[in-house]
Amino acid sequence: MAAVVTDVTSCHTRAAALRRGRNGVFTLNAPESQSRRRLLKKLALAASVGTLASVPLRAADLPLLDVNDPAAKAVKYVEDTAKVKESQGNRCDACGLYAGKDGTVEGPCQIFKGKAVKAAGWCSAWVPQE
Repeated sequence: MAAVVTDVTSCHTRAAALRRGRNGVFTLNAPESQSRRRLLKKLALAASVGTLASVPLRAADLPLLDVNDPAAKAVKYVEDTAKVKESQGNRCDACGLYAGKDGTVEGPCQIFKGKAVKAAGWCSAWVPQE
C-alpha cells in the first residue's frame, strides 16, 4: 500500500527547496536549466535547417538536363521542339509537368527531379496543362 503524506506543508517546502539554488534563490544555472537550454537551442536549429531544406531550389540554381542523360533518353527529350516531328508543336512550357514561370527560357520539370529543362524542349511524357 502506498504511503500517505500527512503534512502537506512539508511536501511544499521540500519541493520549493529542490527548485531553489544556494541561498534560497532560484538559479537559471542549475544543470537541468542548462540542459533544457541546450535542448531548446538544438530544436530551434533543427527547425530552421528543416525549413531551409524544404525551400525548393529556383530554376536558376538547377543544372540543365543533358540530352544524353539516361532519363532524358528514356523519354526522348530534346531541347528544341522543331527537331522532332512527333512533338506536333508541343513544348515543355505548355506541358502540365513543367514548373517554370511563364516567359522563362528554362525551368524545373516534375519528370526530372533536381534538373531544369528548356522551355522550348519536348519529351514523350508531355501532357497538356489543365
